[in-house]
Amino acid sequence: MDEPRQVLLLLLHRPAWAHASMWSKGTVLFMHQGLVDRSQLYWLWLLYIRHYRCSSSPELNSMSASSLMRGEEDMQRRLVVKLMRGEEDMQRRLVVKLLGLSLLLSLATNGGGVQAQPLVPAMILFGDSTIDVGNNNYLPGAVFKANYAPYGDNFRRHRATGRFSDGKIVSDITAESLGFVSYAPPYLSPLASGKNLLAGANFGSAASSYADDTAAMYDAITLSQQLKYYKEYQTKLAAVAGRRKARSILADALYVVSTGTGDFLQNYYHNASLSARYDVPRYCDLLVGIFSGFAAELYRLGARRIGVTSMPPLGCLPAAIRLYGKGRPSCVRRLNGDAATFNRKLNATVEALARRHADLKIAIFDIYTPLLALSEAPAAQGFSEARKTCCRTGDKATRVYLCNPGATKGPGMCRNASSYVYFDGVHPSEAANAFIAESMTSAGISLIF
Repeated sequence: MDEPRQVLLLLLHRPAWAHASMWSKGTVLFMHQGLVDRSQLYWLWLLYIRHYRCSSSPELNSMSASSLMRGEEDMQRRLVVKLMRGEEDMQRRLVVKLLGLSLLLSLATNGGGVQAQPLVPAMILFGDSTIDVGNNNYLPGAVFKANYAPYGDNFRRHRATGRFSDGKIVSDITAESLGFVSYAPPYLSPLASGKNLLAGANFGSAASSYADDTAAMYDAITLSQQLKYYKEYQTKLAAVAGRRKARSILADALYVVSTGTGDFLQNYYHNASLSARYDVPRYCDLLVGIFSGFAAELYRLGARRIGVTSMPPLGCLPAAIRLYGKGRPSCVRRLNGDAATFNRKLNATVEALARRHADLKIAIFDIYTPLLALSEAPAAQGFSEARKTCCRTGDKATRVYLCNPGATKGPGMCRNASSYVYFDGVHPSEAANAFIAESMTSAGISLIF
């Protein structure tokens, strides 16, 4: 019996391997030991899902093990992506996506246990505080910064870096899943120079938004300015790597756009003039139109893999509940409805962009669904608190959005951030970010393969 079949028997006959998290770790181990290669991993993945009925897919469940093993890699890959996108049952979908994450982790390592090349050459990121890794630290007038404790308490060296969480944000976890050993540097920092540019760049700025007017209110880097910085980055990259290699890096890189929350919470909901000119559907049309133009310009500049995050469940963010919940400790249904309206329009726009450009891979990273699940039923995923924030918020400088400076001990800080869904008024904890990142695996696979 050949080695892959031995591996399969091990997977199917040891009860512990029925747990997805164990299998996720096991596939990496098998790759390290040289027991499976890239092509064999596809059918091991599919056979595992079929054996334990993790998926309700009739196509998969009707196929014999031998037919899966004999299948071409393209067929196996197509079925993987289909399963990741199509599963409707929530529990099954989470298991399938966790297994998909293990697929990415395994493909990002080689048979000798040495870190291989990442699945994409670079990550290039645009957006707001959900993706800012320190750019606002270099903006003297920026209203929102995360350059003080307790931010970064669970990050490297327990230091605040500008990330709006206790530890890693979603893009950090995504980078690790893709095989990167370091993160794309904040573009305004001295780190964004020389060979560091080969791994990409992060242009995110807290309080940036689709609408430049929103970002300007808080002295953030507008989305328009982020695009200008990206063009500048292209020139710098060509100087470091050479024009030919730079074009290849830019074409194969993963581009992520993550913004929009501020357009509602920090502008529309308390801007009487704006809300009088636009009802919610028309405002969503305005914002989605800005994204469409932004994505089209990225495509013109060479981008071919673009992921955009959905709007989160606005009404479940602790700051939104405090501001608009009328004293009730539950998600504000109206605000979640606004987010859902935006997401429907964003989905239609992404589909239109995909039809317009045959060589463009574009997908939505759905953060609405997993964050809503965490917010409404935290205990189901091992969290204890989804209404209160881990750190105390609400002084004059931070308003209701950010941690109060010095909120590091006692009543100003929770004991265990990993048991809280939200670290501050709008940003998830690292533990919640990990859950969100896992749920985005299917979209990631569709962009990469």
